[in-house]
Amino acid sequence: MRPISELYQLMDARALHTVQTAESDATLLRTVFVAFGVALVFMLWRSYQALRATLGCSVDELHANITRLGSGDFSSAIPIDKAKEHRVVA
Repeated sequence: MRPISELYQLMDARALHTVQTAESDATLLRTVFVAFGVALVFMLWRSYQALRATLGCSVDELHANITRLGSGDFSSAIPIDKAKEHRVVA
């Protein structure tokens, strides 16, 4: 019976080692996934800020102004701040 007991102990030790390795790998991958998610959100926020700075206003406002100009409404001027003179909205 002792050889059978030793076999079971070795199998349990090997299975425990495999489970612990898989658990540590899963924790590492989870951490990397969360880090990439945070980096993605940060890059999207920076892209949004850069786009807004380049356009000089929000995309919806710019689209509304272009639509109004495209329909032939030249009667009212688009209000432009001094800081937005060299932006797309100007």
